[in-house]
Amino acid sequence: MAKLVYFVSILPGRKQTGANADTGAVDASLITDPFERAVAEFQTHIEKSKNDSTAFLGKELYIYLHLVRSWFKYLSFKHQNDRETIRNMKENYIEYLLCMKEMQTTRFMFVKGGGAEEYRERYAAAKKIKEEIESAFADALGNEAAVELECVRALPGRCFNRHGDKAPDGYQFDKYETGVEKLPEAEGALS
Repeated sequence: MAKLVYFVSILPGRKQTGANADTGAVDASLITDPFERAVAEFQTHIEKSKNDSTAFLGKELYIYLHLVRSWFKYLSFKHQNDRETIRNMKENYIEYLLCMKEMQTTRFMFVKGGGAEEYRERYAAAKKIKEEIESAFADALGNEAAVELECVRALPGRCFNRHGDKAPDGYQFDKYETGVEKLPEAEGALS
């Protein structure tokens, strides 16, 4: 009984070690599993770069945060007893994160200037691999996920803000991402 009282009185006030209370990001140096460490470092990287010139594109971030990440978690749970499948999925997931970073870096270097053709090629190669991995995860879940991915890819970039949020259907974020505005109707579209 005394132990229970101790834990009930101490644990709620105990500070969580290794986690940032504001963002929920975990200090990657405290994680021993290499896969979990890489994912935590990527999450920290996203948080740090959201408001600077090297930020991920909103659509890329949305696809990662709202589709690929949850698909990976679902498929990991579904195949938890198949070590080979889990290993392959983790390798693909890490490759996906590396491609996102490569796209972010090469886009920044392209804008900064110099070596434009080299950066364009590196960006295109990373984007191709990233999209293949997205499609593979979607295909593993079935037609509904594949259709959802294609619908998101088809939306204009302004339908997403730099935090990876999606504007309501039929709307896009304004230039400064302070509000939303109706999507301009395509010319020649039927009403």
